[in-house]
Amino acid sequence: MKTLDLTGQQFGKLIVIGFVKYHNHASFWQCHCACGNETIVRGPDLRGGKTKSCGCGAANQPTHGMSGHPAYNVWGSMLNRCNNPKAQAYKNYGGRGIKVCEAWHSFENFWTDMGSTWQRGLTLDRRNDDGHYNKANCRWITRKEQAFNKRNNVFVDTPIGKLFLV
Repeated sequence: MKTLDLTGQQFGKLIVIGFVKYHNHASFWQCHCACGNETIVRGPDLRGGKTKSCGCGAANQPTHGMSGHPAYNVWGSMLNRCNNPKAQAYKNYGGRGIKVCEAWHSFENFWTDMGSTWQRGLTLDRRNDDGHYNKANCRWITRKEQAFNKRNNVFVDTPIGKLFLV
């Protein structure tokens, strides 16, 4: 049965991680709640607004108040490119097996780990380009610094030193 892909979409405090099954004319989706729990929810209940959390009460709790912060957008983009097969960059992240650590499925946990070093104009970088997104492997750096940490970079040793070819 063909169903609308909800992967990567947010409904209340739930972010859809992936499709589980189709049963009794309804799709069922694995979702991650802002409280850190995971739950399986019927697609019609997500799209219709009936289910907005795992039942923990997170739908009625105040948010962290940072949804307008630039780091919140970085966090959302990170989750999307690692978890949403329809994301443009998925093939270079989730498609290569790059994952976001479980703790960072909650923005609050991500901010606890990375917020103290965040500065406007910096980008989130993985020290090991083949490693996962987690506190030990991530840092905030400039776009110029990040350009040196790409899989397709070519460095050449010359008599005058190491050259970086673009």
